[in-house]
Amino acid sequence: MRIRMTGKLAASFGTVLVLTGAVGYFGISSLSSSNDLLTRFAERPFVQVQGAKTAQVGLESIERTIFLSMLSSDEDLLKSAREDYGAAWTAINENIARSIASLPEDVRLTFAEILTSARSLQAVLVQAFEVA
Repeated sequence: MRIRMTGKLAASFGTVLVLTGAVGYFGISSLSSSNDLLTRFAERPFVQVQGAKTAQVGLESIERTIFLSMLSSDEDLLKSAREDYGAAWTAINENIARSIASLPEDVRLTFAEILTSARSLQAVLVQAFEVA
């Protein structure tokens, strides 16, 4: 049985068409998977990284405020330093709570003591600020 040239061309074209469709399907499926992965990354680890960064900046601000209060005797400057100090601790506590809330449930309990440690550090630094 001999297959004509048109039959061979049609079979080849059909094969190429099926293969192109399969490659397209797997490509779109892979892009969807990558999109889901990046969305999960932006929701969880990115929130945690931003929270840690904000906490670090807040602690640096607290350190500068305590140092400024030790060096200055200007009441207006000390009043604004106290307000900045309180705002920095509020931001730190909120960011730690937000970071812990973004963790998966099984990991959340492991990191729950960070908030307790931050509060005990806050108590020690409040005393240092009052002494300064």
